[in-house]
Amino acid sequence: MIQAVFKPIGKVVSNPVYDYGTPLKILKSEPARLLVDAEYAAALLNIDNCEYLDVIFYFDRLEGKEAALSGMTRSGIERGVFASRIPCRPNLIGVTTVKLVEVNGNELIVEGLDALDGTPVLDIKCCDTSLFAHGSKIDSAHLSLLKADPRIEINNHIAARRADMLLLKAGQLHGHICPGLAMGIMASLYAIDFLNTGISELNSLRVIAEVRNCLTDGVQFVTACTFAKKDAFIYRESGDVAFIFYTEGGSSIRIRLRNESPEIICTSASGRAFDTLKIPFEHLFTVS
Repeated sequence: MIQAVFKPIGKVVSNPVYDYGTPLKILKSEPARLLVDAEYAAALLNIDNCEYLDVIFYFDRLEGKEAALSGMTRSGIERGVFASRIPCRPNLIGVTTVKLVEVNGNELIVEGLDALDGTPVLDIKCCDTSLFAHGSKIDSAHLSLLKADPRIEINNHIAARRADMLLLKAGQLHGHICPGLAMGIMASLYAIDFLNTGISELNSLRVIAEVRNCLTDGVQFVTACTFAKKDAFIYRESGDVAFIFYTEGGSSIRIRLRNESPEIICTSASGRAFDTLKIPFEHLFTVS
């Protein structure tokens, strides 16, 4: 078995001081302080942009106690430890999502923490709400992330190469979902891979569009290169359905739609946009 050793990055300071018998509602109702060690001060850069945080901590008061595989939850239901938040676990690690109230140097004031005074803090992360974002209602934690970075969902889909989700969102810009929009997304993802452009480097990407049609909206949506951004998106009609993607470093690729692509889409995808995404890239495009 691999042995892992964790070094605390700080500790919890709560007032008043409670114990494990304190009802959860009371425990989470009082603001708590997270004192982060000075050596990790740089890790707090721009943390005030995160309205919600995940705090990972260690149940130090339970050291030496036998871990439970199941137990009674606070609501009175017996569950396996992996299906609950019972603190006496095989690894004494706790995770709680909290609201960040205030930042004072290396001190964070948070609400909703259920860790006791003096608890060692192992890590602090910006709350990940990407899974919940697929729901019909946007929760306040995810909304705060969108306010700080409006393209966070789009960039997550790009990183995971979720072309279907990008097509859905691009349809909101384009007004409808069609094979042309799908092909614009396919071309953009291919170019990002070819140019080895990471999410953090998308701002360096530039596009020359040789056509103005449905593909163009797909390309603008994925790359964030738009007509509104000076020199980021240039329109130069050539007679080809093609796009040149290039970086500030000088790397470039030209992606051109094959003349037979409309026929291939009708045959292989029955003209459906989402099925277009399943067609091999090289069947629809040429690259130079």
